Amino acid sequence: MALFGARTPLDLLRDYRKRLVTTVSPDDQMVLRFDDAAMARIGEKSWQDQYFRVGEAALRAIVRAMILAEKTELASILDLPCGHGRVLRMLRAAFPAARIAACDLDRGGVEFCARTFGAVPVHSEIEPAAIPLAEPFDLVWCGSLLTHLDARRYAAFVDWFIDRLAPEGLLVFTNHGRWSLDYHRTYPYIDEDRFQAIAAEVAEHGFGYRDYPHQPEYGISIALPSWVMRLVERRRDATLLGYHERGWGHHQDVVVVWKKPIDVPPGLDRPRPAIYRGHHEKFAPGAVTG
Repeated sequence: MALFGARTPLDLLRDYRKRLVTTVSPDDQMVLRFDDAAMARIGEKSWQDQYFRVGEAALRAIVRAMILAEKTELASILDLPCGHGRVLRMLRAAFPAARIAACDLDRGGVEFCARTFGAVPVHSEIEPAAIPLAEPFDLVWCGSLLTHLDARRYAAFVDWFIDRLAPEGLLVFTNHGRWSLDYHRTYPYIDEDRFQAIAAEVAEHGFGYRDYPHQPEYGISIALPSWVMRLVERRRDATLLGYHERGWGHHQDVVVVWKKPIDVPPGLDRPRPAIYRGHHEKFAPGAVTG
């Protein structure tokens, strides 16, 4: 018997393209507006290749998380920050019946996602506690937001995201990890003085951050996997399901958190998958063996 039944999470990657909306907003800041030489330097053929490749890479990261959690469907999804839909378009194509909330500080991006992909528009706030969302979600996707926040707001958003999950819901977020310390040499995130200050903090504390010039409370953060794991460890109502270094587009790390209490005794949280039942019945106390 198949573990996932007739439909598996991998089917999403085979089917979604036939429903994919390819309209891109002219205001989308995720479109790399580089010349051919610059695109070649970072290993891309065109902005279209880069844009849709990164969007699909997010969907692949989400599918991997679903496999780990043995999920086949997602009925409700939060994309924060949604931007102008680089990833949300993939989510809509993969989960056409899902309720998808598009949340961002960029109101133009939120309205574009609502208009183009049928998402529920939600205007975000600087502090997560002020965001007008209370309902639970089966999936929260957060791509490249925490990579721009200091330690306090990074931690506040992780807590807020976990609180927004339905039981056994998935939080999938990205992080600048160990690789980012090397990647900066090829494609600098920030000026060298600020980057060296970030690197020094990472070496000492596992986390480093500096504002962009003239952009208070928004900049570049780098966090070692151990720092991120300690952040999740504070939550007894959640389980760290995975940490994939360079899991999004061979660049940012992907962290998967499951809204499942860490201290639930084995066997009491939910029925065992059918694939295992024969084994447990065979060796259960009192079973007759021949």
